[in-house]
Amino acid sequence: MNRKIMFLGLVVVISIGLIYCGTSKDEELTKIEKEPKVELMTQKVISKGAVKVFNEATGKWEAPTSGAIELKKNVKIETPKDAELKAEVTKNNFVAISGGSKVNVKEIVRTKESKRERVTMEITRGKISAKIRKLKKGEHFRIQTPVATAGVRGTKFDVDVAEDNTTTVMCVSGAVDVKSRLKKRQSAEVGAMEKVIVNPKGVVLPKEKLTKSEIERVMGIDFNDLRAGLVD
Repeated sequence: MNRKIMFLGLVVVISIGLIYCGTSKDEELTKIEKEPKVELMTQKVISKGAVKVFNEATGKWEAPTSGAIELKKNVKIETPKDAELKAEVTKNNFVAISGGSKVNVKEIVRTKESKRERVTMEITRGKISAKIRKLKKGEHFRIQTPVATAGVRGTKFDVDVAEDNTTTVMCVSGAVDVKSRLKKRQSAEVGAMEKVIVNPKGVVLPKEKLTKSEIERVMGIDFNDLRAGLVD
């Protein structure tokens, strides 16, 4: 009887602890959400070829007048087929925008008190490759396409958008949470050496293993030039 009472007591203590932990985390995240946010601007950028920036005043894609490209909120980038752009978006978070891509920077911010960084980029055509450090609680790094959102938790991955909006997410390390933007409850957690395709209707197809050539393609993106400080 005593053992049974002790066991039941232990279960109650553990349950209370789990509830408290969950509540504590929720409260912390809520607090972070309410913090004022500071807009950030990426300055570590390397561009090759005729990369263009959308000029809101003229409504045209133009070469940057200063020669340098800065990534910040609402900046839209177009890379012709022979062009490429690499950037350290926030500390130790790198992206490479391949030729033939269109990308819109929707958010690069840091919470004022807890110093949590949040990045959201939208790609409507082409490919983004990224290498993201392990994120802290309250941080996010998201890549949106017309049909899906890829939320990263520290990984190296590709997001590829075809002309018909078919989105392919390939992951070689860590994990990526992929959610449909068109279909509720359609999602997949893409682990290391896996890929998932979201079709033009927003349907998340079954995961597949990466082929050898796909792994080499994702792993082949090198960010050492940014790390070395060779920036425009």
